[in-house]
Amino acid sequence: MDFLRSKGVPVPRVYGYSATADNAVGSEYIIMEMVNGKEVGDIWFHMSEKERLKLIYKVAEVEGPLFSIRLPASGSIYYDHDLAAGVKRVEIPGPHRDNKRFCIGPETTLSLWYGHQALLSVDQGPYSDPRDVLKGGAKKEVEYLKEYSRHRHSFQRLRREIYHYSQQSLAEHLKHLHDYLSIADYLNPKDNEVLNQPTIRHPDLQPQNIIVSESLDIVGVIDWQHCSILPLFLQSGIPKYFQNYGDEESESVRKPQFPQDFEMLDGQDQAEALELFCRWQLHFHYLAATLKSNKVHYEALTYEFGMLKQRLFRHARNPWEGDNMTLKADLIQAAQN
Repeated sequence: MDFLRSKGVPVPRVYGYSATADNAVGSEYIIMEMVNGKEVGDIWFHMSEKERLKLIYKVAEVEGPLFSIRLPASGSIYYDHDLAAGVKRVEIPGPHRDNKRFCIGPETTLSLWYGHQALLSVDQGPYSDPRDVLKGGAKKEVEYLKEYSRHRHSFQRLRREIYHYSQQSLAEHLKHLHDYLSIADYLNPKDNEVLNQPTIRHPDLQPQNIIVSESLDIVGVIDWQHCSILPLFLQSGIPKYFQNYGDEESESVRKPQFPQDFEMLDGQDQAEALELFCRWQLHFHYLAATLKSNKVHYEALTYEFGMLKQRLFRHARNPWEGDNMTLKADLIQAAQN
C-alpha cells in the first residue's frame, strides 16, 4: 500500500504494522488511515444511472496510472527488510520512501497459500519470465496433490449429481495438470512485449472496496491483501461486478439499447429487462472508459484467446476441489483453437 501510495494511487496511509506475531500484541496487525467518504457498496442501489456511469469512468481513471507502473518481475511487493534472508527477491528500482527499499518477492495470491499449500517447499516467485508464471502455480498444485490429496467428492454439492455421486480421480486431475504444463509455454504471447509487462492490480475491485466523496471522486481503494503482480495478459479483465460475459450483446461491444417494448412488459419481465440492460451498460461503459483512460488494458482485453488463456492459468493453479471437468474442458477448447 505504501508503494502504491507513492505512485499516486488513492490508498489509505499506513501508520504502523507487523508482518509477524512476534510483538506485544501477539498477532500480525496493520493500523491505517480512516478514509473520509462512503463505500460505493453502501450507496450503489441508490445511485442514478448517470452516477453509476460516472463511477465507472472514475474507476478506469484510477486503473490507468496503476497499469502504467513499470515493474521488473511478477510476484508481490514487500519491504526488503520484511523478507527473511535467503528468500528470492527482485529489487524495484527508483526512489524509496523513508529509506525503506521495495522489492518483489513470492506471490501472495490466496490460492497459492491456502491450507497445507503454505507448507510446500516450491517456487512461488518472483518470476522474471512469463513462462515461469504460467507454470509456477500448476507445479505447486502437482506437488500439493501428490503430498496431501486423495480421491474426493466434488466440493460443489450441485455438481455431485453430474458425477453420479462418485469420488473423482486424483490421477485424472494430475494428468490434466501435466497436459496443461506441456502447453503452458505456448500460451505466452512471445511477440507482444506490452502483454508480457508485469502489472499490478487490485485483486477484488468491487463497490465495497471503493470509497468515494460526495462528488463521486474516488478517495480510497481498500482491501489490497493477496495483491499480486502478473503479466498483463493474465492480469487483464473487467472486474466481476461490472462484467456481463456470456451475454451476446455485451460481448459484441454494441452500445446498449433500452428495450423498445419495455412498457408492454409486465412487472416481473420489466425488472428482468432492466437488470439485463444495467449489466450490459456497465460492461460496455467499462470498456469505453478503459479505452479512454487505460489503453494498454484495453489492448489486453481485446487480445485474441486472452480469456481462454486466463481460464487455463487459473484453473491449473487453483486448489483441486474434486472437479475433473473444468480444466479438461479448457484444454479441449485450447486444442480446438
